[in-house]
Amino acid sequence: MNIGNECEYLENKESLAQLDKGIKSLTAMLNKHFVGTIYFGTVVSTKWFVLF
Repeated sequence: MNIGNECEYLENKESLAQLDKGIKSLTAMLNKHFVGTIYFGTVVSTKWFVLF
């Protein structure tokens, strides 16, 4: 599932194996902005496609 780009309020993690990192990221978001979202099981596509 591709959710979109990450920002200061949104972060994507590939699996629950990254739960520890996700909790730390969420804590940092909440401390700074009082809002934050972490999606687990997502893949962010970094490929660019150019159509001519």
